[in-house]
Amino acid sequence: VILINFIDEERLLAADALVKGLSKEEQEQNKLGPMLIFRHQKDSKDKTFLTSTLPNRLASVAVCNSRCVRKEPPPPLPAGAFGFIPVLHEATRTGDKGGVPG
Repeated sequence: VILINFIDEERLLAADALVKGLSKEEQEQNKLGPMLIFRHQKDSKDKTFLTSTLPNRLASVAVCNSRCVRKEPPPPLPAGAFGFIPVLHEATRTGDKGGVPG
């Protein structure tokens, strides 16, 4: 377990405990699947995601101006590899004078 200062440990553990109580159907829905990438496309005929999954709270979409492409997620990074390195690109300029922060 890694403790992160802005995450309440008790709340995190309580949420994790709820996973054990999920039904088989809920567990099936709660797993990694393809990425759904929505792109604007005026007058799209794609009707796949128009019906609300929460009809008591959100109405279904009447007109769709997007299309959905399913894409498999990328493979996991190799052990020890970094997915994101928090550095500014050398051409990045910030602040009033346009200089690199220091």
